Amino acid sequence: MRLCDDKFDFVRLLVDNLGVNQKVHRLGFWGVFALAVGVHALAIENFFYTHDCYSALETGERLLRGEWSWHENVLRILPTLSFAPRAAFGTSMVAWHLPHLVLHGFNAALVLVLARRLGMARWPARLAGVLFGCAPLLAHAVEWLGAPYDLFVATGMLGACVAFLDRRPWRLAAFALMALLSKETALALPGILVALSWAIDGNPFQNNRLWPLVRRVWGVVALTIGCLVLRWLQFKLISYELMAGRSIAFSAGDFFATMFPALGAALVAPLDGVSFCWNCHPELIRTV
Repeated sequence: MRLCDDKFDFVRLLVDNLGVNQKVHRLGFWGVFALAVGVHALAIENFFYTHDCYSALETGERLLRGEWSWHENVLRILPTLSFAPRAAFGTSMVAWHLPHLVLHGFNAALVLVLARRLGMARWPARLAGVLFGCAPLLAHAVEWLGAPYDLFVATGMLGACVAFLDRRPWRLAAFALMALLSKETALALPGILVALSWAIDGNPFQNNRLWPLVRRVWGVVALTIGCLVLRWLQFKLISYELMAGRSIAFSAGDFFATMFPALGAALVAPLDGVSFCWNCHPELIRTV
């Protein structure tokens, strides 16, 4: 079921559903892209101010020398491989920051596309892309050179959702693989796709909808299982010390001990940096 009849071609190689007014839709897409990039453009001057940033530079230099070992995070191989061409430019901040800016701008535009696929009108969908592109909570992943993984996985997961709604299985597989090889967050992708289908087509356990849904998501499930196997092999083939003491074992106690503080932190995160005064002027209180 398609909720939006005027789907648009945001990049011809990715989406070939042309709308009735291509120019307007393309302007919206590239407008959101440019705004998201422009908001964070000053970050291009940020230097390697943490050990993670210098670690990325060191990894890129090793890759340029042809060195690779199992202690590299093989489940984040795409962002890790992106360090190599950047390291070829040394410590050039433009070379290191530009991929972050471009990916974030593209992700903001993908939010616009996804909103349109879900049936939102043109301007609310554009607003969704603008809010994603300009949200202060997302600035860290854009401006910090040690966090390309979040940008890569966001591109893969957003693109996979769009391809799923467009019923493009090969495109879905490509975006899903990109997400799964970027960060472990993508392991939730099969569940997200099922939730998308449920929201649009209704309960998959009714009216013989289950098997068609299985046919649409089985490839992503297989890729997810493959990445889990890859992670298991990683822990088996390298030493405990090289993984900085990490363990593959699951601890239910640790999971529940950290789950609720994490949820609480997520709920109050939008209030970070907001200050309150108890003896404010009455007019200020009414304004707030």
